[in-house]
Formats: sequence, C-alpha cells, structure tokens
Amino acid sequence: MTPTASRKPLWSRAWFQIAAVLLACAIVYWFRLGTGGLHSTEGHRAIPAYEILESGDWLVTTMFGQPYLRKPPGMPCAFAISTLIFGESAWSARAVSALAATLMALVALRFARLWFGPAGGLAAALTCALTPWLLESGRAAEIEALNTLGTMLAAYGLIHVGVARGSWRAATVTLLGVVILTLAKGPASVPLLIGVLAAIGITTRWRTLASPKLSAPVILGFAVFGAVAVAIAL
Repeated sequence: MTPTASRKPLWSRAWFQIAAVLLACAIVYWFRLGTGGLHSTEGHRAIPAYEILESGDWLVTTMFGQPYLRKPPGMPCAFAISTLIFGESAWSARAVSALAATLMALVALRFARLWFGPAGGLAAALTCALTPWLLESGRAAEIEALNTLGTMLAAYGLIHVGVARGSWRAATVTLLGVVILTLAKGPASVPLLIGVLAAIGITTRWRTLASPKLSAPVILGFAVFGAVAVAIAL
C-alpha cells in the first residue's frame, strides 16, 4: 500500500463504501422481504412467470392460459429465473425488484465516484438507496424497479460517453440499460433518454451527438426490443 493510499479516510475507500451501500440496501430492501403474500397487482407479474415455467414459452407470456401481452416479457422472465433459483414464494418474486434497487445504488456509487469523487459517490449511492419512491418499488413484485435500473444504466452511460468522454465500455452500459428498460416496460423511458441526449447536446454544443458511442447502443438496444416484438408477433 502506498503512503498516499494509507492516508485515505476509511469512509472514502471503495470497499468500505460498497459495504456501506450493501448494508443499507440489505436493511431497506431485503429485510423481511417475503413477509405477507402477494397483493395488489403483484400477481399480474408473478402468475405469468409461473406459467412460463409450466409451458416453457419465454416469449409469449400468458395469464390463466390466455396471452398476456400488455407488457414485454422481460419482467415475467426475470421472475421465472428467480423462481427457478429460489422456489415459488413472495420472497423470490420480490427479490427481482430488491436486486434491481440494490444494483441501482451500486451503479450510482460507481458513476458518482468517477464524476464527483468518493464523497459524491457515497452521497449519491445512499441517496439512491434511501429514495422514498424506491422504498416501495424495490420491495414489490412489480415492473418499476427493473425499468428504473435499465433507465439509470442507459442515462448514466450516455452522460459518461457524451460529457465525460467515456469509452466503449460506457457505451456497452448504455446498450445493457436500453435492453433492460425496453424488455421491462417497452418505450416508457424514451422521453427521458431524449432529454438526456438533448442535455448532452446543449452541454457540449452539439459536438458529441454524432459520436457512434452515443447512437449505436441506443439503436442496437431498440433493435433487440424490436426483434423480440417481431418474434412474439410471429
């Protein structure tokens, strides 16, 4: 360990911040996650997942044997994977959202550390973990947490590429985010992505918008969504 590294405050070290964020998420999202049965519209997300496992069809989701195409298949597929791993329970259904909320806090930590340093990273991550809206969606078998994770990845990747001159690795983060958000909730987050691109254009005087690292992941991500939609239609 270098002398400079040894003088870093404990709270500013990456491993300590990751541990602090994971502890906060464990308390907020994972503690007593399975208490009570599924309620409200949680069954609309869980039942298609259980029928995926019964039918083996991971594209055309059904509810009580009838096609249920109001939402893309991303969330039912995620629920089905969780059920395969942990069994059929309220905990396994809600674990998808709890994991998405936990990953959001870690994503906020990573990017905010790059942009604002250790203090900004920890503040951003804990703020994300403790945001009141996420307290509910991160503990429910619903679509919102997974869609928000995808939206965050796409937006942060675009910002890092467009403003911070990030690499193709950041563009890959954008691609992953677009795929997640479209398969979770379709084009619901498109207005936000348009706003992010407009903000990047204004900030950089429109110089970076022509970069393939900005356009390629967005186009490819929606192409994946389009391919899935076509496969379902056929």
